[in-house]
Amino acid sequence: MPRRPVHRASSLRPRGLNAVAICMALVVAAGAAGSQTVATPVTELAVSAPVLAEPAPQPSPDFSSTATTPLDYRRDAAEHLYRTYPTRIYKGRLPPLIASVAVFEVHIDSLGEFVTSRWVRAPWHRPDIMADIERIAKQAAPYPAPIHMPGVVYTDVWLYDQSGLFQLATLTEGQRGK
Repeated sequence: MPRRPVHRASSLRPRGLNAVAICMALVVAAGAAGSQTVATPVTELAVSAPVLAEPAPQPSPDFSSTATTPLDYRRDAAEHLYRTYPTRIYKGRLPPLIASVAVFEVHIDSLGEFVTSRWVRAPWHRPDIMADIERIAKQAAPYPAPIHMPGVVYTDVWLYDQSGLFQLATLTEGQRGK
């Protein structure tokens, strides 16, 4: 059975420490030979400014949400969708029989950008409606930035009429009787 090498304390020392010691020795040696070196005036040294990361873009004040919970944010997001797609909203009370009821979850980051989505209750019988909801949710970005939350995951119920128009349960006007 081969023997494992024995690790000595000196081999466990960080390698950068040797480089620091060598640099310090060179600085001391340069200082000792002071009469032979020419000092460069400070005004001639090129000093580069430190590179700082750009601050994250801030949402405009008129395009932000003051909601403090996902439930409160859901109303702001629904109003945003209604403003973004006014021709797709069903006006008035929905008919008694609708094409689809879908529950869709959307994750929005702190700047209001769409991150991801998830079906809670998908209308599997209508893949065209599923694709439409996914497309609308993605293309509606940026959403109002949730300034009191580091991002938000909200859920809404999408109510689709046979005509392809919809209402969100958060802002629905209800359904007509039979």
